[in-house]
Amino acid sequence: MIETGYFGQKKNYPESDVLVCVARKFPWFIDRLDMVWLSELAPSQDLLDDWKQKEITWDTYTERFIKEMDQPLKQKAIRSLRRDDITYRLMCWEKTPPCHRFILKDLILKDGGSEEK
Repeated sequence: MIETGYFGQKKNYPESDVLVCVARKFPWFIDRLDMVWLSELAPSQDLLDDWKQKEITWDTYTERFIKEMDQPLKQKAIRSLRRDDITYRLMCWEKTPPCHRFILKDLILKDGGSEEK
């Protein structure tokens, strides 16, 4: 199963969840042993800058992010999160949508990925 979360709420998630940092920078206040870091699933700096500078719409951001994820290393990381017996919680800095982790969740669940129950 795939869930989403953000770093500031880490203590509120079930201990059984596997926390997966999908941000470019690992949070300084979280122990590296408490979370898996898949930085390859973060948006590129160019994409992030374009979004933060309001140079693109969310639809354009989504299209570009999906295109960025269509690379062998990134696809391998996505496939690694497709297990029905584990709850993976995608973690990032943004408290609420929009955030790439929601797009990423859809990509993981797509094409035979874990279905939420």
